[in-house]
Amino acid sequence: MHIVAINQLQEDTEEMARNLAQVLGITAYECRPRVGIPDGGPAIIASFAAKEQAISCADRLRSAGFHTVTIDSDILETDHNRAGNHHQKEIRPRPVSASASE
Repeated sequence: MHIVAINQLQEDTEEMARNLAQVLGITAYECRPRVGIPDGGPAIIASFAAKEQAISCADRLRSAGFHTVTIDSDILETDHNRAGNHHQKEIRPRPVSASASE
C-alpha cells in the first residue's frame, strides 16, 4: 500500500479545501477535515495499491501547491515489525522444583 499525505498546511483552510477538492474530484466539505489538521499536518489524503498511482496523485497535489509525502506502508513501524521483535523468542519460565532442604 502506498500512502499520500500533505504537510505544512499553513494557509487558509477554506482555500486549501477547495484546492484539494479540485485535485481529488470530491467536495470541499469532504476535504475540510483533511486540511484542518492542528500544527499543519501531516494529513493522509489517499492510499493506493500501485506506486504509480500514488506518485501521480502526489504530483497533482504538488502542482496545486501542496507539500506532499508518499510512503510505502511496508516500511511503517507496526507491532509485528518493530525493531528486534521478529528476532525475539518466546521465553517460558521453567517450573521451580522443591529443594532438598525443605
